Amino acid sequence: MVKDTLMPIEIVLGDTHREMNGLAMSTRNKYLSPEQIEKAAVIFAALSKAQDLCSSGMHSVKLIIDAVTAQLQTVEGMAVLYVVVSTLQDMQDLDLEDEVPEEGAILSCAVRYGPARLIDNVDLHR
Repeated sequence: MVKDTLMPIEIVLGDTHREMNGLAMSTRNKYLSPEQIEKAAVIFAALSKAQDLCSSGMHSVKLIIDAVTAQLQTVEGMAVLYVVVSTLQDMQDLDLEDEVPEEGAILSCAVRYGPARLIDNVDLHR
């Protein structure tokens, strides 16, 4: 969008700040009980596993999404809202039949857990 509108803005990427268990830090975490915070660590664990799968040669978008979704669904009461793989360049969602591009991609997810909507993302590298 910045590029399309010729705005004099530079987007600077940074790492996600995380709790000790890997959960992305967010004001939404205050709505979770200590037990839910512990169990919500599955989000980063699932995304990290997908990173490992991709760097080990599994580039199928469908298989990556299926693996993440399956791991998220192991937590009772956690509803998966979305899991998507998007291009780095323009954040367009890739189709299930696509493969992670040579330049990599972004894997994003959102879940509803208790009263909170939790989101997270990681880079995928081939």
